[in-house]
Parts: sequence; structure tokens; C-alpha cells
Amino acid sequence: MNNKGIILIFLLLGLIVVFSSPVNAFSISKLDKNTVQYINNESVISTSIVSTDLVSDHKMKKDLNRIDKIVVKVNGKTVNIIKKEKGWDKNLYYPLGIIDRETKVKGNIKGKKVSILVYNNKNKLIKKQTNIVKSIRTTDFTETQVKKIGNKLLNDWAADVYGNSSVIKVNNAKYQSYGGIWVVNYSLYTEKGKKNGKTYIDGGTGKLAVI
Repeated sequence: MNNKGIILIFLLLGLIVVFSSPVNAFSISKLDKNTVQYINNESVISTSIVSTDLVSDHKMKKDLNRIDKIVVKVNGKTVNIIKKEKGWDKNLYYPLGIIDRETKVKGNIKGKKVSILVYNNKNKLIKKQTNIVKSIRTTDFTETQVKKIGNKLLNDWAADVYGNSSVIKVNNAKYQSYGGIWVVNYSLYTEKGKKNGKTYIDGGTGKLAVI
């Protein structure tokens, strides 16, 4: 057999291995200050599953849809199970990524071992990410404090845009761990009527966030 024949055989064997082996073309983001935040005596974990096959939309969806559930563990103890039937969060990045709903754990998990385990519909572990959380994003603000901060910032803005007669009412403020910002909803009353909107406040500085 000549060299061309041997090379052809190896190529065919390689193709057989590729097409017969399951492909898990996705990665699990490392848990650090970008994905774990500490607020109001709770650690908030955001699990990011990201497709690594950027060639084909079909393959991205196929690889990600093999995921049936995601298990979150802290020091070996299960703290959350995200089932597929509950619905993946298909955000603007889908099928490039799936971001789960937040997992909240009492206390600060800095220094603890956190595992993200991904299973298929046969309950077989197909990928795992484990690391010690060495850094964590924190905020010293409570919801009440953020409302006061938002009220002042929005009043200043309203005075510049609509004049000093404008009145701002902050309805609620919700912290988003992924990005570390507060979403502040407000009602603006002007001479022309009521306007509703929302703004973003940085959880670390208390200033208006740029998103």
C-alpha cells in the first residue's frame, strides 16, 4: 500500500471518530467576581454556558440542547438544580450562550469550592466546571439606599431636562448580579403628564451605570 492509501485510511478513521463521538461544544464560565456577587448577606451565582462552535447555528443549538439540567454545588452540597423544562433563558446571545436564573446562597461563598455540573436527558454528566471562588463582587448598598441614590440622581436629571417643578418617584430597585448593577424603575411627573422609565446604578460606586 502506498503512502496516499495510508493517509486516506487515517483520514477516514478520523472522520469516523469525529462523527461517532458526542460533541459538547460549549464551555462553562469560571466563577469569580464577574459571575458571583455578594449582596445583603447572600451570594448570587450566575451560571454561564457558552457555545464554543461558532461555525454553524444548527450545531450550536444541537450542542446546547443536549443539556437537560444544570446542577450547582457549593462545597459538595447541591444548592440549585436548573431543569430544562423550566425554560432556558434564551437571551440576545442565544444560541451563543445560556445564562441561568440566579442561584442564591446564604452567606459569602468566597474561598469555597463551587461546581457547575451539566447533564444530558439520560442523567449522564457531560461536562463539569469546579473552582475555588477567589474573588467576588460586593456592594454595600441596600435597596432602600439605592432608592434614595436613584431619587437624587433622577431629580437632578429631571430638573435639568424639565425644570425644577418636576417630581420623581422611585417605584422599586432590583439588583442584577450579572453586571453588578441596580435597575431602578421610576415615575416622572411633568406638566405634560406622567412618564415611566428605568435607569441603572452601579452597585459598587452608586453612580449612574454605563451599560
